[in-house]
Amino acid sequence: MAPHPQYGSISNEGENEEPQASVELLPVSHTHGRHEDGATNQGGQGPGSKVIWTRHHCISYTIAAVVCLFSAHYWHDRAESFDGPHGGKAGTTDDSNGDAGVAVHSTGRVPMPPPLSKLDPFSELGFRSTTRTGLASPSAVWGDFLNSHGDASDAENLDGGGGEMGRISKDHQSGFTALPTNEWYMNLVSHRAAADPSSDGEVAHVYTIPYVLSMSPPTNVPAFPIDDNGNKKKTETMAGIELFLPVLKTSSTNMQMVFDKNNGVSLGTMVSQTETTSEPLTGYQVDSNEKISQLGVSLAWNNVNMKTHVVRGMPYGTVRFGKQDGKTVLPSIVSGNRPVSILVDSDVVKPNSTDSNSYDKNQMFCGSFTNKPIEQDPKHAAPISSDGKAHSYNVQREVVFHLAQSDFTWVAFFSKPVRVKCHSDAYPLVSVPGEIQGVQFRLDVVEVDEDVNSSENDDDNELVVRMALFNECTTGKSIIKEHCDHLASLGYETISSKDKSEAYLKVLRKGADLYPKSPLVGTKFPENDGRDGDERVTNVVFDWDVTSIYSKNEEV
Repeated sequence: MAPHPQYGSISNEGENEEPQASVELLPVSHTHGRHEDGATNQGGQGPGSKVIWTRHHCISYTIAAVVCLFSAHYWHDRAESFDGPHGGKAGTTDDSNGDAGVAVHSTGRVPMPPPLSKLDPFSELGFRSTTRTGLASPSAVWGDFLNSHGDASDAENLDGGGGEMGRISKDHQSGFTALPTNEWYMNLVSHRAAADPSSDGEVAHVYTIPYVLSMSPPTNVPAFPIDDNGNKKKTETMAGIELFLPVLKTSSTNMQMVFDKNNGVSLGTMVSQTETTSEPLTGYQVDSNEKISQLGVSLAWNNVNMKTHVVRGMPYGTVRFGKQDGKTVLPSIVSGNRPVSILVDSDVVKPNSTDSNSYDKNQMFCGSFTNKPIEQDPKHAAPISSDGKAHSYNVQREVVFHLAQSDFTWVAFFSKPVRVKCHSDAYPLVSVPGEIQGVQFRLDVVEVDEDVNSSENDDDNELVVRMALFNECTTGKSIIKEHCDHLASLGYETISSKDKSEAYLKVLRKGADLYPKSPLVGTKFPENDGRDGDERVTNVVFDWDVTSIYSKNEEV
């Protein structure tokens, strides 16, 4: 075998062969690698050997390192010398929280690392600027976030205002809020969603984890009451949110979160056209009273005093119902599934039981869609009253309802005592051809325990309704088997198992009193880079902006 060259001089040993280019290598130990098939390679040139670095590599990396250090020093000096918009030098920190050298978010709620620079890329660094127009500009859903910078039709104002080509002048920097362009909830603030969310279907959906949330509940909800002849009134349009529990579908090329639209549950209120209504009935805007957040967005409806907070990872869907025309907006819950059982303020819930007789004490019965008695198939019986009429029930805290087709059990929490009634479709003993109802269950709040001394703008007197999925595999009998199959494949008990479901309901009850609004994420680095002997631990800080359902001014 040819000897290993000390400096990698590769040359031709034959005189008649063409000369080959020589490469000068750095010294390297005489290591021998071995291929998987047992063949030996010498000089560290094959698998299992050391990488050989040439002098060209070293020179290139050295030059790159010097350039990076010079650039960092140059821009650091530029930032230090820049007089920031709030006075003082750019990059300074706020030590008002007692931790000197620790920057904080503008709200003061979470620690944030200081910015690398506060220079205006356009006016002070000479970078090119662009202005978003047309469909690329923010939609009308942003509401007052647009108006705070001028006319929404003025593209320069949308990009910061007060300067040529969207430049952010120093006079506008302190009040300007950059609008997100690629957050996970962008489907909810698109131009199409702003036009009419009730007609956009898939456009107004986002994956909050674990739910897929929609801002387009059913628009053909059966209206009640029904006349004495059993004739239905016209259908109604619902404004609110709709929650779905998706199923993960994967293949070799894609991954999807799939859901059945009939298995969703909607929470909101019924809206109707009036003489003064010019916008879409279900239209909404981003709530300007809340901060813009990477973890969520707060929305307020245009035609009704109702708000929601869409937050990543939320176990509850939350809707706040304020006062309108002197009375609290009345909530409704609708679903494309028939109920199996409905429990009101039940202390003991047996979610895996199908014996409705065990719920006699707290059982709630609905009226039929025809407002008349109906003979049902006993295997698919819905909780319908014997006279077919909807009777009202007092609710102090919660309503738990198990739906038939999906096998989901949901729980709805109310911040005030309310009076409710419901209507349900039925599976007749003798089925007849007919159109399948898109909405098969409707629960309405017909009365709220009002505070007569409160005003329409008093947030402390609003009704907060929170809804959560309690069990996705209540009996194991569902039109969608994937939910139960997934739980069975895990090999361990989950919150939906028979032994843990009641414990999970207790957790949901405990957490129902608090809801998040505009969460923030901060990062706190070790002080002095850990040189004082402290551990070099970086903490990620979450502030969920938690609010009590009983008092919006209460410190939590």
